Amino acid sequence: MDYLKPEFHEDLKKEDTCYVQDGHVFIGEKHWAPHDVLSQISEDTYHEVFEEWLDLRKEDYIQIADDFLDEFDQRERFERLRQSFSNKLVVPFIGAGLSQPSGYPMWTSFLKRLAQFTSIPLDVLEARLAAGEYEEVAQELADELGPEFSERIEAAFGDKKEIKGVIQLLPTLFDCPVVTTNYDSLLKRCYDLQNLHFDEVISGHQATEISRFLASGERVLVKLHGTAMSGLGRILTLDEYQQNYEQNNTIETVICALCSKTLLFLGCSLSFDRTIRAIEAFVNKKGHEKVPRHYAFMKAPSTQMEINTKSRKLANANIFPIWYSGGDHDQAVEALLQKLDE
Repeated sequence: MDYLKPEFHEDLKKEDTCYVQDGHVFIGEKHWAPHDVLSQISEDTYHEVFEEWLDLRKEDYIQIADDFLDEFDQRERFERLRQSFSNKLVVPFIGAGLSQPSGYPMWTSFLKRLAQFTSIPLDVLEARLAAGEYEEVAQELADELGPEFSERIEAAFGDKKEIKGVIQLLPTLFDCPVVTTNYDSLLKRCYDLQNLHFDEVISGHQATEISRFLASGERVLVKLHGTAMSGLGRILTLDEYQQNYEQNNTIETVICALCSKTLLFLGCSLSFDRTIRAIEAFVNKKGHEKVPRHYAFMKAPSTQMEINTKSRKLANANIFPIWYSGGDHDQAVEALLQKLDE
């Protein structure tokens, strides 16, 4: 019956026989996902199409980044950052914004969730958080909840959620020390999945070791405020901040080591918390021209006056923002990272 195959092939071309619907390729009663079709043709064909798609996507994202650089007149600043990146002088500093796409809560929303299990009125807690009293609120919640406070931290941040978002790009770009204030395990798992395992994972309370590892340039993960799964070295409450930032100067030692590099803040609100104030104090002590400049990819405030005010405050800590606009934070950060690696 092979003589009928040419007729069969012609029949397959008909729109009611071969068509695409809901993202699947239909031929008669059978259907396949497009990537399955490519894989069945050959792995080489699939790889070629995938690489073409990656190139086109990167072009689109670089154009998005270019638009941001023009919108906020920051091409020269970005070029200085890119020069440091090319010379492998940049250390990423990762905040909660890069964990949020994977389903981990932001710190403010987490504290609000905890309030329902305490006697603290939510409106009072929200007002105090709006005033910047994060450490004080965390201390009060911890005092009232007791051991349940740590249990809920472990439940919220210790769960190994599916990795999503731009955080997955970091191992490709940063084969170097990585710093984070996040309590979750996302960064370690991202690097493990790409077989770029960290040589060491160390907490902020191991201050003397951090200096040594940063100086060596080894691939280490610095969990500045500890982890969700251990109370040892974890910095959450007012008492813990005072102990590590004021009484024993542990974090001051860490900040001194960190500021020897060019830091790139990603997913950080930079709301002048203890860490930023510690960096500012270090810069003022050493002198602005005697320490490296740091950078941050940040969502621009709604007005130019707010942008200027935020910029001036961050400049006191030698942090210079590279602004982006729009609602998709993850896409914007990825676009700027793709531009950095152009």
